[in-house]
Amino acid sequence: MYVPWLVDAARSTGYPVVEVPGWQTRGHGGMRVVEGVVGHHTATSDSAPGDYPSLDIVTNGRADLAGPLCNLGLGRSGTVYVVAAGCAYHAGASRWLGFLDVNDEFLGIEAESAGAGGWTDAQRDAYPRLVAALLRYMSRGLDRYAGHKDVCLPVGRKIDPVGIDTDWLRERAANPTVTVPQSVEILERITVTPPDGGEHTVRVFLSGSPGSAIVVRPRLGGDGSSKPMWVGGILAWGSDHAGVGHNPAQQPGYDARLTSHRRYDVPGAVWADVRYSAAEPFEIDLVG
Repeated sequence: MYVPWLVDAARSTGYPVVEVPGWQTRGHGGMRVVEGVVGHHTATSDSAPGDYPSLDIVTNGRADLAGPLCNLGLGRSGTVYVVAAGCAYHAGASRWLGFLDVNDEFLGIEAESAGAGGWTDAQRDAYPRLVAALLRYMSRGLDRYAGHKDVCLPVGRKIDPVGIDTDWLRERAANPTVTVPQSVEILERITVTPPDGGEHTVRVFLSGSPGSAIVVRPRLGGDGSSKPMWVGGILAWGSDHAGVGHNPAQQPGYDARLTSHRRYDVPGAVWADVRYSAAEPFEIDLVG
């Protein structure tokens, strides 16, 4: 199976999220089950520029190992990169809590670090939040998180993530010490019925709160799948008629195609125009 809720779990951390184009169908086949999380570091040099310079490698692989090499990446800023919804080659020979060779059973996080124990403050906050969110979405306890160093076979083959103690991360995941503003209150759910399969715009009205957001939900069929739709852009305004939020189409790597629900944050917006293309009715949640 391919895991459709990775973006939702990532967004629930409160940190920025980048959807790597194609993540919904990327993988070495689907996951057999989803039972836990393994933490890693990328071992890319600290001198490499950018927030997540390892993105190409973890997505496309290297000469000796085909990508994807993780399900999610964690940048220096705390930004979460959603890489693959299917099986990723991140753990190799491994065992944890009775699970053997866990690539198709445990999600892998590759966090940007040279492997000398250096982490940004944002990463130290975001890493346990991301682990907690993933385990919450799969309804599993904190014992289902382990570092690569804990699960690898033979024991001692791997040391990552260096500087992130397994017990420390679990404790922080259970008791986060820094509050990241979030909002999950759904104020209203509306149904949009497209007049045809072309491009259209629907106007929605929001609360104007710092947590204002729009969640677009393609309608699921009886088999749990949905036909794709597209969100080409969202233009939002505050009560002073000034533009707020962002147009997602202007983000690097933005994929307008949706096959599962996606959240768009529009803080302070009182109304927004959603540009879409869809062949079937879909829902929009208004969050405040």
